[in-house]
Amino acid sequence: MAKVTDETASALAELARRIGELERRVLALEKTPPAVPSASIPSTQESKSPQPPLVSVPAGTISILGRAVLGMAVAYLFRAASEYAILPRPLLVIAAILYSALWLLLSVRLRPSEGFARAVYALTAVLILSPLLWEATVRFHILSPMAAACALTVFMIFGLVLSLRFDLRAAPPILLFFAVPTAVVLVIGTGAVTPFAFSLLAIGLTVEVAACRGNWPYLRPIIAAAADFIIWLTAFLLARPEGPPSSYFPADKSSLVMLPVALFVVYGASTAYRTIVRLIPITIFEIAQLPAAFILATTGVAAATASAAIPALGAFALVLATACYLAAFLRFQQEGQKRNFVVFSVYSAALFVIGIWLLFPQKTQAALFCLAAVVTMFFATSKKITLLRYQASVYLFGALLAGGFFPFTAHAFVGANPGAITWTIGAETLTALICYMAAWNLAGRGWKDHLLSFFPMILAAAALAGSAVILLVGFVAGRTPPVAHALAVIRTTIICASALAFGLLAVRFKRVELVWAAYGALAFGTVKLLVEDLWLERKEWLAVSLFFYGLVLILLPRILRRVPKRT
Repeated sequence: MAKVTDETASALAELARRIGELERRVLALEKTPPAVPSASIPSTQESKSPQPPLVSVPAGTISILGRAVLGMAVAYLFRAASEYAILPRPLLVIAAILYSALWLLLSVRLRPSEGFARAVYALTAVLILSPLLWEATVRFHILSPMAAACALTVFMIFGLVLSLRFDLRAAPPILLFFAVPTAVVLVIGTGAVTPFAFSLLAIGLTVEVAACRGNWPYLRPIIAAAADFIIWLTAFLLARPEGPPSSYFPADKSSLVMLPVALFVVYGASTAYRTIVRLIPITIFEIAQLPAAFILATTGVAAATASAAIPALGAFALVLATACYLAAFLRFQQEGQKRNFVVFSVYSAALFVIGIWLLFPQKTQAALFCLAAVVTMFFATSKKITLLRYQASVYLFGALLAGGFFPFTAHAFVGANPGAITWTIGAETLTALICYMAAWNLAGRGWKDHLLSFFPMILAAAALAGSAVILLVGFVAGRTPPVAHALAVIRTTIICASALAFGLLAVRFKRVELVWAAYGALAFGTVKLLVEDLWLERKEWLAVSLFFYGLVLILLPRILRRVPKRT
């Protein structure tokens, strides 16, 4: 037996010696470049022959997915422990939330070149958290809606801050694409709108801060649209006369004030910093989001305060209008800021109209709009800014609405009672004439310039013609009500005289908008003749109307032939 053991030991020693010798030979061969004989060198044609591609097995990808699957398995262990009540359920929920955050921390430890692994780790984190919040809140009622909203907010902000700090490029879109539907589903499941509205606002604030630093601008519309919808839903439910449905989480009117105001502050401050401070061109998203946030803020506050805050909202709108005008003319007059100048100028005009409409009574509105139209038109003509001429036309239109211009004109040319002339009509007529005369000597003679001049001119002409009808009716009829036949003829006479007057002025001043007005008056006279005069019972009055109308048809083309083709 001893002999056999000795032979075995010697054989093993010999085998070990031979293996060691072979290892040394292999190592020597690896370090020494092989000497290739000339006969073994392939020909040029053979060396250029394509080699079959090597098939590489994505072992790293499979390994990464395997880790994610193991992570989901551990998450299901937490769920099983919660079902069997091995530990207190709140403690298990907290541990599971921390476990999902651990996957975000693990993605930080990966190299930046391992982008796929980082994305899978972030996806694993949200796949753990989203179902966890749903079951813990809706199914098992372990978390209150407020606690679930806080957990969602903290987790998402934590992930976004990590992404910003360690340049996790795939994590932010994954986080937001799960945060938005998770919040919406929890709103539907719990009926608590307010907590998740604040949650989305906090996440949106984080995204806006990152966007101000030049990160993730493409994510801004996603969270903003979700926040707009949730806040609109909150305002809609709380502002109903019968109150929100019984299944919805109770909330007070203060939420209806704070939420839309916070929404406007977040996106207003972000846009102001990017455009006014950093002089970045305003984006399409910001152009749409700011008005949406302002509308939600004003309607929400007005509904929550039962319209008691409307004067304060009007004053706030005027302050914002002033700020937008200052930004437009002090910051955006330089090269490359045309879009910002146009957008902020439009914002200022819209806010100015809203502020006057909310703050002042109707007659004061008419006076302020008239003053704004005159000042803006003179400033536009002196600085040669076409955009301000459009704004002056908007202010003039606001004055006409507030001062009753359109009912006045309708009564003057339609119906049995031509109405009366008020001081607001006189102020509006004078404003329209001043705006037209201010734009008279502009260098631009394109069709846009003539169109901007045509608007105040035709409004002033309509007001003067209506006033002429009222004065002539008063002179003819005295204190007695006007007869329908005489009233129809007076109106037709004034319209025909207006067409001839426009034609003569066009010949004198060579202005194309006067030619348009002449043909417009002729067209209006034609419609009036067909609608009113032809139905008169006393045909002698119809003969008078036809006489004046036929006279205009003969004279007006002859007059307008004297106007140059290019005016």
